[in-house]
Amino acid sequence: MALDMIVESLDSVDEAFRGEYVERDGKFVLDVTGAFSEVDRNKLQESLRKERDDHKSTRGKLKAFGENTPDSFTTLTDKAEELQLALDSTEGSDEERAAKNEELAERKALAKIRPLERQIKTLGTSLTDITGERDGLLTDKRRAKILGTVLSPKLLKEVGIVPEAADDVELWALHNFEIDEHSDKVVSKDSLGNPGLGPKDVFTEMKANGQRRHWFGPTQGAGAAGGKGGDNFENNPFSEETFSLTRIGQIVKSDTAKALRMARAASSKSYDAIRFLPTELRPS
Repeated sequence: MALDMIVESLDSVDEAFRGEYVERDGKFVLDVTGAFSEVDRNKLQESLRKERDDHKSTRGKLKAFGENTPDSFTTLTDKAEELQLALDSTEGSDEERAAKNEELAERKALAKIRPLERQIKTLGTSLTDITGERDGLLTDKRRAKILGTVLSPKLLKEVGIVPEAADDVELWALHNFEIDEHSDKVVSKDSLGNPGLGPKDVFTEMKANGQRRHWFGPTQGAGAAGGKGGDNFENNPFSEETFSLTRIGQIVKSDTAKALRMARAASSKSYDAIRFLPTELRPS
């Protein structure tokens, strides 16, 4: 048995199916999912018809202006005012005519300037749009370079950051690293207290100082650094396991010879601790 989509009254509907209808706009519509009722279709058609009529009316109004633009109407208005001033300047006393001629000259000067002002305004808007697009591209490029460097698998493996921490490292890195304008390298910001450091040095110091422990996997016992030349420095700040730029700075300031010995003791074929010394203290 087929059911009508819309009925004027439920009296014409079998009592068993009356509960399937809902009242809408004075009529009863079959309540089904995914169907487009005749009432809805009529409303949509009426909206489309009204919109077409509005567009037709607007086109008719604009057609009356032909090829004229808002700028051309401004020019015509200015010209009309100039002609009126020119006409007025032929009447009145000498002083009145002189004043009107002076005003006419000013208006003519402004009329020549206004098109330029409109061009400048248009160019200014275009420049703002272009600058916004450029800044957006630069931001994307900066982000990609920082994350590409900080999250490189090789670096994460070297410093011992576990893969599960990558998302946390990403957010942190975007706030604490920048691209040096001179070297074009990714370096730490002032916010870390030691600006200009590369990601590897930053993460090495964080690991040694116990910062963000959840980033780093299990570590070997941090015993004394190997003794080279008889030196055996406990908790050597130059070593990878106990690295600390703050302590290095303190030792360099108090005993440069000791700082050099400690850097040599912490160095190996795969780890150059000498680079953390001031340039003037590094062996030539």
